Amino acid sequence: MAKIFQEEGRLAVEVRSAREARDYELLFLSRKIPFSLEKGPPVWTLVIPEAFAGKAQKEIGLFQKENPRRRYPHKKGVHDVCRFPYVNEIVLLCLALFHWIAAGPGASPSWVEKGRASASDILSGEWTRSVTALTLHGDYTHLIGNLAALWLFVNEEGYYVGSGMAWLLVLLSGSLGNMMSACFYGGNHFSIGASTSVFGAVGILGGMKAVKGFHELQSWKRKIIPIGAALALLAMLGADPESDVMSHLFGLIAGLGTGLLTASFFPGKAAGRPAFQWLALAAFCGAVFLCWMDRLK
Repeated sequence: MAKIFQEEGRLAVEVRSAREARDYELLFLSRKIPFSLEKGPPVWTLVIPEAFAGKAQKEIGLFQKENPRRRYPHKKGVHDVCRFPYVNEIVLLCLALFHWIAAGPGASPSWVEKGRASASDILSGEWTRSVTALTLHGDYTHLIGNLAALWLFVNEEGYYVGSGMAWLLVLLSGSLGNMMSACFYGGNHFSIGASTSVFGAVGILGGMKAVKGFHELQSWKRKIIPIGAALALLAMLGADPESDVMSHLFGLIAGLGTGLLTASFFPGKAAGRPAFQWLALAAFCGAVFLCWMDRLK
């Protein structure tokens, strides 16, 4: 149901569905009522000049009376998510400190040897390498580039699923990408770095926004734009001949699948609960810690 209120000499009509917003657009256009649209999500606001406020309210009243049982689907996903302040920055700082411990001056080379994503070792059962490799970096340039990208994409992802869940999904997509890469190479292949998770985050956003387009009844072209954008980012950022292109691709594929499933089945109410987000964040931290304990034992 639309929310109608007067503000600063104008009439504002707020709705929470793109389809409902289009219906009111058509109503105002057919009645020659001028308006402007401030797009959401989660709220779309149609603004009518004060001179037409009376006419608009009358037409809205008739429209609602004639359509008393009209229902509009909201997108599956999250409107009011729980986003913890500074959590992203703290996680990234921890990754930077870990790099200093594992690869800084005087660090033992055994950290990289034990934690890197070795295709043959992963296929032999050492699957925890697919997680630990995400926390290792070759140098500070490699580290800073990945941290900057993670901050950008995980911050955006948090608007959909919340702070804790965003990091858990990024870890999941990155580790799945490393496993897929191991299956592809099947032998003497090694990799380190969070870039697989970076492209996992890109894929997650593309998948979630594609599902969002379906729930908002967009045209099929607009539905696939997010996936096309994710592939374009892979081409621009991840196809450097000197980088591990296949790991980037598998991270993106894992992220797309994760994003599609999350947007389709993830309960939106859960993402607005701080306890759930803390649990997801604890699962993220616990998974990284336990995987490293397995590699160092």
